[in-house]
Amino acid sequence: NKLFVKYLNDNNVTNILTLDYSPGTPCKVRATYRDKLLAKDAPKVQETKHEFPIPGQVVDAQSATAAWLAAHPAGSGKLAIWSCFADPTEGAVAALNQAGRTDIPIFTWDFNKTILVPLQKGQIEADLYLNAPKVGSQIATLVKHYLSTKKPEGLVGSNEILNKSNVDAFVKANPSSVQ
Repeated sequence: NKLFVKYLNDNNVTNILTLDYSPGTPCKVRATYRDKLLAKDAPKVQETKHEFPIPGQVVDAQSATAAWLAAHPAGSGKLAIWSCFADPTEGAVAALNQAGRTDIPIFTWDFNKTILVPLQKGQIEADLYLNAPKVGSQIATLVKHYLSTKKPEGLVGSNEILNKSNVDAFVKANPSSVQ
């Protein structure tokens, strides 16, 4: 989210589309923090929020993105898309491709093979990959600490920001991420 808001400010973005799923805790937490940062650091950016359903997140996000693109034709301002996770991102990429738009970056979460090619092409500006095995190990350490001290502790889960410049090296080092 910090990278997204920095991009908005650095590039004078005027309007964003956010693809949310508020019933899901990860998406809700991500969107709440995004909205907090937007209000504080990018209050003039106009936001079009869209809630997608599950199941149907890919097709619904594609339709919502296509409608948003129709309302924001090329040259109507600087635009960006924020997507809660890879599935709706797939839909957004499909809508951008159908419209022939290459001027709108996407920021998303939870890398999987369906978004590999758009990351390699730079259509997806950034993806936050949470390293599940390392996060699991971190959780086990936190649980052990709590059981021995009865004091809760927190930390940032092991993650990596993926983009066009590093995704190929990431996949080479983590081949199971695209299987």
